[in-house]
Amino acid sequence: MLRKTFYLLALIAIGLGSGYWLLDDPFTEKTTAAQSLTEQIVVLKAELKQTRRGTADWAVLQNHIQKLEKLRAGKIKTNRPDMFAKFYHDIRTREGEENPGYGLNYRLRALDKALEAQKQNPRTFKKTAFSSLQFVERGPSNVPGRTRGLLVDAGDPTNNTWLAGTVGGGIWKSTDAGQTWKAKTEDLPLLAISYFAQPASNPDIIYAGTGEGFFNTDQINGNGVLKSTDGGESWKLLSSTTENPQFVNINRVIVDPDNPDVVLICSNGGIYTSDYRSVIMKSVDGGLNWEQKYTHGTNARIQHLIANPLNFKTQFASVNGVGIIRSLDAGESWEVVAGSLADLGGRLELAMTEQDTNLVYAAAEGGSNNSVLYVSFDAGSSWALAKDSGSDPDWLNGQGWYDNTIMVDPENKFKLYVGGVQVYTINLTDTALVVTRESKVYDIIRNNTTDFLNTVNFSNKNFNGFYYSDGKDENAPNLADSDFVSVELRFGPGKGQKAHRFTVPEGSTSGVPTSQYTYVDYVDIPFEAWDITNNRQLMVSFRDQDRDSVFNYSGDLETRQYVFISGYTYDAQTPNENIARNGGHLDKLLYFYWPVSPGSTPFDNDNLPSSEANLQILYGEVVNSSVTRLAENFSQAHGAHVDHHNLKAFKNTDGSYGLINANDGGVAYATTLDARWVTSYGINSTQYYGADKKPGANVYLAGAQDNGIWYSNENPDSSSEWNYGQFSVFADGFNVVWHFNNPQKLIGSWQYGNLERSVDG
Repeated sequence: MLRKTFYLLALIAIGLGSGYWLLDDPFTEKTTAAQSLTEQIVVLKAELKQTRRGTADWAVLQNHIQKLEKLRAGKIKTNRPDMFAKFYHDIRTREGEENPGYGLNYRLRALDKALEAQKQNPRTFKKTAFSSLQFVERGPSNVPGRTRGLLVDAGDPTNNTWLAGTVGGGIWKSTDAGQTWKAKTEDLPLLAISYFAQPASNPDIIYAGTGEGFFNTDQINGNGVLKSTDGGESWKLLSSTTENPQFVNINRVIVDPDNPDVVLICSNGGIYTSDYRSVIMKSVDGGLNWEQKYTHGTNARIQHLIANPLNFKTQFASVNGVGIIRSLDAGESWEVVAGSLADLGGRLELAMTEQDTNLVYAAAEGGSNNSVLYVSFDAGSSWALAKDSGSDPDWLNGQGWYDNTIMVDPENKFKLYVGGVQVYTINLTDTALVVTRESKVYDIIRNNTTDFLNTVNFSNKNFNGFYYSDGKDENAPNLADSDFVSVELRFGPGKGQKAHRFTVPEGSTSGVPTSQYTYVDYVDIPFEAWDITNNRQLMVSFRDQDRDSVFNYSGDLETRQYVFISGYTYDAQTPNENIARNGGHLDKLLYFYWPVSPGSTPFDNDNLPSSEANLQILYGEVVNSSVTRLAENFSQAHGAHVDHHNLKAFKNTDGSYGLINANDGGVAYATTLDARWVTSYGINSTQYYGADKKPGANVYLAGAQDNGIWYSNENPDSSSEWNYGQFSVFADGFNVVWHFNNPQKLIGSWQYGNLERSVDG
């Protein structure tokens, strides 16, 4: 018996409108339709803090929060129809079970069974009703769908041969630089293609991964690895990967450029599966057999895998919630080399260049503005933040978990192309082509602290309204540059430690000499200070302005309850001898701030935070950079569709370079690096959510993922272009209905609960 959950189909069709929280969503127990968007966000954020970072549940919660925040801010962007996907998941799931009971390879097995039955009993087949069915493809040819895989064929010296891996229409090939395309996997029931790999030593061999593992809820699961031995003209599914849950959604595939038999993949399960296991698998015999080489457990997703372009033995992989791992033996063993990046809590995309293989780049989802670039100058051993010296834009546009890609400029190793909703360039050099590197505080991230913690501006150093000073400003003794680390202040139930208490002469305000800070005792405070670079707790001191022997503060600016965070390791029993003396509050001082309450309620033992909160002071090497918007909106002339998944450079016959771009609208290309995009049509891979036929005529109406609502002319075929007409919608188009008795009336639904109709056909 199928699950007894009833859905209002109209609401599912129109997406994430106000009725969203009324449906059978996993978070309805936490939120209700009557709650405001702000209240819903607060509830889900509280749940997010209790969920392990980087897990599937964490990702789903985070995605819901981001959608609600955008809806609250009026930023309605293309996004994903969660309830549509959940509906189709649940109607295929039996009562009492978590997932549909279809086997891993059910599509291919069903196809093989049908073809074998036709072969064995041709006369019987001709007598069935199915033999008279004639399927006619109706297009459109001008609305290509989501595409992730791109390959410029190394076997074509003109660089005019390209492969595109679509997630709704298989593999397509162009031999004229994107002018025309041909489908190459029509005989395989595998629609979702992720990424390609091709060895330079034998370009006739190409591997393709199937499935999407990024937890977008309209994802199409895959089923193994495809292999071509004729340059992408034909494809076979490697049987060793078809019945194996470790090959459901392949996030990346790489191959040894000198040995086409050595291939590695990273993969994970789908968003609604009970086992999210993510692995790195390796084959040394061309995909006949595989061995698992790495897993971090069931919930840490390995989302990117790359190899040093000049030395295949050195490989890097990004693990959501873990950081970056590295192998120095061609994937046989792995070590974490950038664990601190795990605190960003999101997807990491990686890039290297033949120009300098010591350089490794990571485009990360996370940080205070949702988009962070890290660079390693020593092949992954250490990492520096690249920070824009101007407005520091969110170049992933809050969707780095879904669309996130990075490519190094083929002529400038310090220039990058990054794609999220739009495409940007990031340049690490100044006008004199100099890379400027400096170790400093580069960000302060506040989580749930704004209700009880403000700071007074006394130093002009601040991030996100948090003002502070550091030990160098205060001429702190015994302080070395190597002492500076990233620090996290932790608040909430059960949080607390000892701190050194100092007093100053009664009536003192500002300008108290260091010698007049008198050490008194070692007392309890209701928060903790941690060195999150090295995972150790730190010593704290404070100025007890009121001389009441406790740590507290109010909104009164005369309450100068200064806080001093030291580089000394914390001891819960004994105060530090260098601090526990008059004027010792500055010894090895890292950071110093002046807290005040944002309202009338003081911060004291009777008014502590009821839930966990933290404040992170992030310190590290920073590289100055400049971020520039590159791509134009799809609606503009020569533009590319939004949501970019892959960028590849290709060399023109004159030696200059162009770009190819895989996005939610198929493939776009630019013949120069300044990216005057041209959308490439002819890839029939539209991902539909609903379609209808005009009564009495061969005219069709359909709603498509991230491509709005389209309708055809009379009697279209596979090469026909469709029309937007009245339905000028660039978001997700959902269900559409043509009036059965009056063909002049039709209605379409699209993202965020929108409906549009036509009464003139």
